[in-house]
Amino acid sequence: MHPRAQLAAEAAEAAARQGRFWEYHDLLLERQKALRPSDLTSYAEELGLDGVRFAEDLRRHAGAGRIAEDVDGADLSSVCPERRPSSSTASVITAPTTSRRCPGSSGAGKRALMA
Repeated sequence: MHPRAQLAAEAAEAAARQGRFWEYHDLLLERQKALRPSDLTSYAEELGLDGVRFAEDLRRHAGAGRIAEDVDGADLSSVCPERRPSSSTASVITAPTTSRRCPGSSGAGKRALMA
């Protein structure tokens, strides 16, 4: 995973809170090599987002919960950038919770469904 992926994802969520997720997403894809906090803020300005609100959302990590839910959802479907999905759906459903988890994720969603 990219070292700045979490912050970039939180920035995309901050843009989403202002109705501009996809435009921001496209900028992130075009400029993957420039994901420093100052870059992320400049992209928000470029899109005409409210800079104060955007910066506050980043400071508070307002999108972190949604990102964690998305990671857990990827765990449930065995989608992980570092791992190909299993060819057998049954193995995803019956596998122990720690064996199918993406690195760095909590796996809490999968554990809740399997309990």
